[in-house]
This record gives sequence, structure tokens and C-alpha cells, in this order.
Amino acid sequence: MTKEKEKVEKSDEQILFPEVKVTVKDMKGKEKEYVVKPWSFGDLMEVSPLIEEMFDQMEKRGTTIDDGIFDFKAIKNIYFSAISQVSKIVSHTVKVSEEELMKLSIDSIILLATAIWNSNSDSLKNVLSPFFGTGGAGLEEGQSEEQKDQS
Repeated sequence: MTKEKEKVEKSDEQILFPEVKVTVKDMKGKEKEYVVKPWSFGDLMEVSPLIEEMFDQMEKRGTTIDDGIFDFKAIKNIYFSAISQVSKIVSHTVKVSEEELMKLSIDSIILLATAIWNSNSDSLKNVLSPFFGTGGAGLEEGQSEEQKDQS
């Protein structure tokens, strides 16, 4: 008799909105796990003003992002350019107080911010398309959905 593997079925929500568990260390070396979930429309509405402030601060300090690519170094530059906004975005996303986040190392905050970007990059690229010079959703400036489908 063969044992059948038990299938674990995921809900539509789990497939569409996967969560990422990120383990970081506080300043005393104690590990803490946070869950990063993709933003809902409501979350995006709440963090959009912070994102706008973040980019204003980055512009004032001359911090740039090449081709919309966020890597660890870019996130670090953003963090130091707009520390207040990044902290609020991370706090909102992982559902903890900014006070609790202040107990984490800088690398831990950057790791969380990177996970947040990775979980929300498609949405952010659409919202921030003017900053990246595209029409959003992978469209070139002035390109319609039909033109995109034909390319």
C-alpha cells in the first residue's frame, strides 16, 4: 500500500498575497521574526504620502535609484536619506511600533525594508512610475495596453 502525499491547498489569498517571514536581530543579538505581507489598497493609500516624502528627501540629498532597481545598497542610501519615512513605512507594514523598531540594528531595518520592497515592488513601480519614467504596469511612456500586448 502506498502512502499518498498530503496536499496542502493554499487559498486564493495566500497565492495572490504571499507573506514573507523575516528574522532579524535586535541590538542585544536576540532574534525576532516579523511578517511582511504585500500591501492592500488601503495600506498603499496610507504609505503613499510617506513614499512621496521619502522621494522628496532623497532628491534633496541627491540619492538616486538606477532604473528602479532596489538592492541592499540602494535601500541603505534611501534609509539614511529618509530615515523617518522608512521607519514609518516599516512600522506600518510589519504592524509594530516605531519604538520597537528603534531597538533593532540598522542592518535589520534595512533587511525589513528590502523585504517590503520585494513584496510590493510591482505595486510601487505602478504608483511611482513617473519617478521611474514609465507609464506604469510595465508600459513605456505613451504606450497603451494594446501596444504593450503586441510587443
